[in-house]
Amino acid sequence: SRDYGLGYLGFSNSVYRLRAELTLRGHAYDDADNTRVVSGYGLVNLYGERKIDKNLISYVKVNNLFDKNYTVQKTSTTTSVPANR
Repeated sequence: SRDYGLGYLGFSNSVYRLRAELTLRGHAYDDADNTRVVSGYGLVNLYGERKIDKNLISYVKVNNLFDKNYTVQKTSTTTSVPANR
C-alpha cells in the first residue's frame, strides 16, 4: 500500500523511556490486476524501558495492544512444486 503512516509519542528521562506508536496502513491489492482488496488497518504498540545501572536496561514492548485482527495478504505468492517420487 502506498498509504502508510507511523507516529510516535514518547517521554524519557535519565531512568525511564516510554513510547506509544500508532501505525496506519491504507487498503492494498493482493493481485497484479488490482481486483482483490485487502482492507487497511491501524495498530497501537507500547514500549517501556528502565535503566537499572549504567550497563543494564530492562524493557518491555507490547505489539498490537488492542489485539486487532488484520490481514496483510490474502493469497500466497509462493508456488510449490511436487517432489519427484
